[in-house]
Amino acid sequence: MIKKIILLAMMATTIASCASVGEDKYSEKYIRSHVIENKTTKSEIQSIYGTPDEQFAGSNTGSSWVYRKRDGYKSLDSLSSFIPGAGSVLSSAGIAQNNAEAITSISNKASGNAELSGNVLSFSFDAKNVVISWELH
Repeated sequence: MIKKIILLAMMATTIASCASVGEDKYSEKYIRSHVIENKTTKSEIQSIYGTPDEQFAGSNTGSSWVYRKRDGYKSLDSLSSFIPGAGSVLSSAGIAQNNAEAITSISNKASGNAELSGNVLSFSFDAKNVVISWELH
């Protein structure tokens, strides 16, 4: 039982370190450098962001996809209910991540390095499955 809790804590730490090291795919800077309107295809978007959370068919044979940014701890939180004591470990790890994000945000604002970032990203595609626009909320 204790081995499971330790394993879960190690997984949470790994996810937190990966999230802080990698680029934020939900930042305007990242999107602008990876998505080119009227050129990037649906399959390229899917290779970057995975399966969309929502898909809509448009009235003019186009379509749109919506992605929601997920916190790695929210996914692990559902698993923690099956392991006694794991909820406490994940709660502590989540607090640590939130504090680290707040410190990074304050540091970026103080240095003038703030950029637009959001939690919901939507792409609109034309009939040929090419991105015609995107929005970040």
